[in-house]
Amino acid sequence: MIRHIQNWHSAATARKARRMSITKLQHLDDHLLSDIGLTRADIPYAHRQHVPNHRF
Repeated sequence: MIRHIQNWHSAATARKARRMSITKLQHLDDHLLSDIGLTRADIPYAHRQHVPNHRF
């Protein structure tokens, strides 16, 4: 998991992360989002509750 997050520091994987599903991005910590150049404001509906029992 940690290795996967560290890979996002490259530009190419940051672009991929921006194309990730909104639901997956909502589960990331704020500091991880900032690592890939995103903030909560960049994710639509991030303030809404997740679907119960949602799995990746």
